[in-house]
Amino acid sequence: TTGTPYIEQIEKEGGVPVVCLDFYNDAVGLDTVISNSFYGTYALTNYLFSMGHKKIAYVGTVGMTNSITDRYLGYLKSMMEHGMDVPKDYVMDDRDTKTGRMDLEKYYKFPKDMPTAFVCNCDLAASYLIRKLENEGYRVPEDVSVAGYDDIFIASQLRPRLTTVHQDTEVIGRIAAEKLISLIEHKRGCSYKPVIVDSCLEKGESV
Repeated sequence: TTGTPYIEQIEKEGGVPVVCLDFYNDAVGLDTVISNSFYGTYALTNYLFSMGHKKIAYVGTVGMTNSITDRYLGYLKSMMEHGMDVPKDYVMDDRDTKTGRMDLEKYYKFPKDMPTAFVCNCDLAASYLIRKLENEGYRVPEDVSVAGYDDIFIASQLRPRLTTVHQDTEVIGRIAAEKLISLIEHKRGCSYKPVIVDSCLEKGESV
């Protein structure tokens, strides 16, 4: 879990410095390093508009994690700026809120008005979605476009190669390590502000 009580207990009773990686909680105020999920997905959705799409859905259980919610908000900003309403069924759950388990049968329910493109909260969700689309007779990208986030190994292995948002995990890891070393040496950080690492669009063949 990444709930406030849990993090507060780690901070209070752990007895060691703490740096949050890919997660933040302002209520606790710990040092944290995250990817720029909001603007990464905002740019990704803008790219889909530039490719001619208007009926764009979001795949991710909003509220489950910081990153899923931030990426949804980036998607939503782009949709709003393009004057597009987001029907309720255009925000598709992809996982169980208690276990985090993805399930093609229980989730990934297609909207009544089929979108022409999907923004997925992560590459793994995109791979699940592509599997379901193909099972139901859709071709990617000929019939439907799919984009992900993270640029993990699976993105390069999917056919077609997934369009995604690249996170510089080496930079994120290095900054987190540097902050942790600073906390160890100085007992506390200079400030409890999140470090946000920029991401960039990786154009594949799925759009």
